[in-house]
Amino acid sequence: MKLVIQLVLLALAFLGGMALERRSEMTKAVEHHVSSVAPAPGLSLERDTDAQDTDSNQHVPVQEAQAKPTLAHLLTLSEERNKHRALDKVPPSELAAMLDDLRESNDQSPEARALKRVLYNRWANEQPLAALKHAQAHEKNPRLKEQVIHQAFARLTERGEVNAALEAFGKLETRRQKEEAISAMAHRTNLEGLPFLADFFMNDTPNVPVEALFRVWAERDPGGAGILDLAAAGGSRAVHAALEGMAMSDPEAAFRMAQEFDPKAMPAALRALSHVDPTLAAAELETLPLGRQRSELAREIAHRMAQDDIGAALAWTETLDPAAKREALQEVSQEWARHDPQSAAEHALTLSDPHQQRDAVSEATHHWARDNPSAALEWANNLEGDTGLAAIRGVIGTIADNDPQAAASMIDQLDFSAAPGDAYSDMAGDLAGQWSRFDPESAANWAQTLPAKNDAQHHAFERVADHWVEQDTLGASEWVGGLPEGELRDIAARRLVEHITPSDPDAAYQWALSMSDPGDQTEMLHQVFEQWQERDPQSAEATWNAAPISTEQRQELGKIFRNEP
Repeated sequence: MKLVIQLVLLALAFLGGMALERRSEMTKAVEHHVSSVAPAPGLSLERDTDAQDTDSNQHVPVQEAQAKPTLAHLLTLSEERNKHRALDKVPPSELAAMLDDLRESNDQSPEARALKRVLYNRWANEQPLAALKHAQAHEKNPRLKEQVIHQAFARLTERGEVNAALEAFGKLETRRQKEEAISAMAHRTNLEGLPFLADFFMNDTPNVPVEALFRVWAERDPGGAGILDLAAAGGSRAVHAALEGMAMSDPEAAFRMAQEFDPKAMPAALRALSHVDPTLAAAELETLPLGRQRSELAREIAHRMAQDDIGAALAWTETLDPAAKREALQEVSQEWARHDPQSAAEHALTLSDPHQQRDAVSEATHHWARDNPSAALEWANNLEGDTGLAAIRGVIGTIADNDPQAAASMIDQLDFSAAPGDAYSDMAGDLAGQWSRFDPESAANWAQTLPAKNDAQHHAFERVADHWVEQDTLGASEWVGGLPEGELRDIAARRLVEHITPSDPDAAYQWALSMSDPGDQTEMLHQVFEQWQERDPQSAEATWNAAPISTEQRQELGKIFRNEP
């Protein structure tokens, strides 16, 4: 009991900015809950028991007999394990220098991205805080940044540096980043320490995705007493995450517990059950009412069934209601395309629903192009109309995975004269969205070069802004701030305002105020003040009173504070 009280009080003391010596006591207490459990998936966290303080600048010099690898040499190594071996005795300071050199070279090739992962992997293992700070300041690839975050927090937790981890957590920018950090900490904390970790994140830190913690916790300890009760305090998403994690180890038990605990959690339990027994999940699906939730579950079950037997999955889709059938059939087509894309493509042409046919053809050619792009493109070029465009779209999507610039060139060379008006816009938007997932700046630069016809430029810009803001709010803010005033900047600013209003209404207000179109400006200011007024009515109204806006805008926005519709 004494340990529990000490942990909770000291965690609160940390967040409240109390004395540094109490932070030290908290670290010592939490160290009792740090274990050497298996690393989280995708991590390589070998513990060096002979290491000194690995975040210091003192390193053992590399033996002169061993040649230091160059970037050029490392880029020629095809397998990541060979890169790791070559970097085996390179000190962290040189890993950082290599990352800087790689960034300055602006090399966006797959080999360069793979080398970045390896360099950050080794650096975060030895100097987690330094690697984390570097990635947050310089890394533009949101996915790679999340990987560094996961590994850094796993390593910090493993070493018992809880205060450092919590302080670093407060500087994370996006929900995805926080999920990665929490998941890493949950994997590396002993079962006895997880209740304290859950209590800390639920009660002492705002806007934290605690479902990541409950998913890991329930998977590690599916029969743990009180997990669902504690998850319930975090909301329905936390309960569903706990059931999903529980089902990874004991799906039938998770399903039974959902029935007893909360009928609203049944869909989450069915989804988890489908991972190990899709036939049983399909039978239980009949107990749910018609609606979107049932359709989404049908898709999940179909995915699992198709992994075992495509024919059986196709037959099952015929027993479903139209909405569920559409979702399930799409998933079966996708799974078929992963295993036999050519057969899946031929079967897609037999589908009677034009929308389903286009989706299935696009998915099949997307996977086909991974193995044989020339054959997939030749097959696609023999098709006509919307189906032909869908097939080409699938091929371009695959090419964009490794060479988005080549995919952009393909789009520029296509003839859209006989295509529907939105075909060019949709294809450009898809590429911009896909490209922006790992290089949003280049995707944004390309989107700005697109012609404005058919709203292609606007659509592509929206997709880039959506991904960039979601993955790297700070980087997106700098990007929007550097755009010239006009319609494109307003598109990006709108996405930024929508994303940050719940967490930072004052900053959202400033961005909304910077929009050049009066109508868009009023609309976004209305959204900001409406949410701000619910959280802090005095600050919101004071800001509205001092806002440099027109009389018409002040009258319109004033309705929020007068509770007018």
